[in-house]
Amino acid sequence: NLSPGTSLTIDPITKTLYYSHSSPPKISSYFTKTSESTDLLMTNLASPISIQYHESPPLLPGPCLRENNDNKFLTASSHFIMKIPLILRLIQLLGYFPIPLSPPSTFSPSQIEIKDDSSSSSPILAKIKSKLPQRIVSQSFLILLGTFYSFVLLAVVVTFFLEFNYWLKNVPGFWAKGRGIFFSAVILKALSHILCSVVVKLGMIYRRGRLKLFYNNFLSMIDSVGEMTGSGCDEEGLQSNRYQKRLSIKAYLFLVLITAWSFELFADFHFQSTAVLSYTFAYVTPPIMGYYHSLFPFLVAFFLNWYLESLKRIRTVVANKLRYMETIKIEKFSKRENSKGASSWYLVHNNNLNLHRIPNDTEILSSLYNLVRQQSLQFNRIFGFWITLDMAHSLLRIVFSAYFIVSLMCLQVYNLRSIVQNIMTVIVYFYLLYMVCKKGSDIAGESEKVVDVLESLISLEKGQEIHGRLKPIKIETNFFNVDLKIITPILGTVTTYLLVLIQFQKGDRKNVNVGEE
Repeated sequence: NLSPGTSLTIDPITKTLYYSHSSPPKISSYFTKTSESTDLLMTNLASPISIQYHESPPLLPGPCLRENNDNKFLTASSHFIMKIPLILRLIQLLGYFPIPLSPPSTFSPSQIEIKDDSSSSSPILAKIKSKLPQRIVSQSFLILLGTFYSFVLLAVVVTFFLEFNYWLKNVPGFWAKGRGIFFSAVILKALSHILCSVVVKLGMIYRRGRLKLFYNNFLSMIDSVGEMTGSGCDEEGLQSNRYQKRLSIKAYLFLVLITAWSFELFADFHFQSTAVLSYTFAYVTPPIMGYYHSLFPFLVAFFLNWYLESLKRIRTVVANKLRYMETIKIEKFSKRENSKGASSWYLVHNNNLNLHRIPNDTEILSSLYNLVRQQSLQFNRIFGFWITLDMAHSLLRIVFSAYFIVSLMCLQVYNLRSIVQNIMTVIVYFYLLYMVCKKGSDIAGESEKVVDVLESLISLEKGQEIHGRLKPIKIETNFFNVDLKIITPILGTVTTYLLVLIQFQKGDRKNVNVGEE
């Protein structure tokens, strides 16, 4: 155990713990940060971190430092770093979110060699340098993937204009198809796939620097929430959230479904006796890429789930303290009471009661909520336009699929499989819209609850009513709020455009009949 007043320093680059004694200390408790220090898990640190040991219990539980007697190393465990779900890595392979998911500055469970101040070399630094090229290759690979997919879709447009006359002569029925509203709808749908997918992929590549900063801040937010609402060295910590498993199951089911649709679409064209390779490429590629672009809402839901999890944890902690204060009938704290530790309260987590002496706990909880809010604002600024574009893409997909259903059912001989597939497309894409909007509504509702209990807690401590000090969290774009209130306008828009297309289809059929006569 260190004596009070002992100073420690951790080099943020080498992650080396420096101490002022000649013998390695045995660390069996937490450390609190000085006013100049930065969280151990924060990135882009420009100077070493000074940590001061105190006799009082810590302000916040942090990473646990344990001694390993076998090899004289201290093991630094940060159990709050989230686990990267496999579905997120699969989404990256489709060209989205082209940044490493495990930034090199992350303070992951590792071994930290105890050194004196005079020491200058570190095996950890050599290990980081050896892994640096791998990280560069990883990011370069992700950027190349997104660029490749974008060029493939742009090649479809070039192929259409270059091969159009060739298709007129060699693709049976191509001219008859091209004269109708149905074929025009197919072209418009393909253009929506190409535009949405290319803009989002290239936009993420162009703004990868801001994405990386956003992701590092996102990890820091998760760690801060885990430290404040967790239970110290809990083996689970905040590695995942209560919604991740269900989201992964939905994403895997959706991935299987769109993969089956893609193979079916390709097989229908490729194995025809009159198949033309360029026509198959131009006709099949846009809808297939559109199918896989529809995994983008799961990327959005991944981040929204963490905001919702953070808010629920904060509300639980605040509600526990408010309940404790009301139980013991404390209406306010004086400086004298705080100095005696009268503001000690129970944090309930995983059915365990841990007593912490936290004089400024309400201010910390308010700051923690504001941290989540600021992070959500950064999410809105970066993802807002892409969410708008993706919702427009899903809306067009629903409109065109509904139109195809009506058109196919009006034929004398219709393809039942195509009708069923378009019906499922309408259901699936409407659910994707609902899923994202539902998360936005849940976050807005949960943030209002957090604001209510926090302001009640502040009012109880200060002895006066406090309102309007904290602002609620909203997931929004530059055009609308992402919540369930936009579902009704979406249904109205789908109905309106569907009726317009049906009217055009009727007029087109009359013209065709007159021409045939």
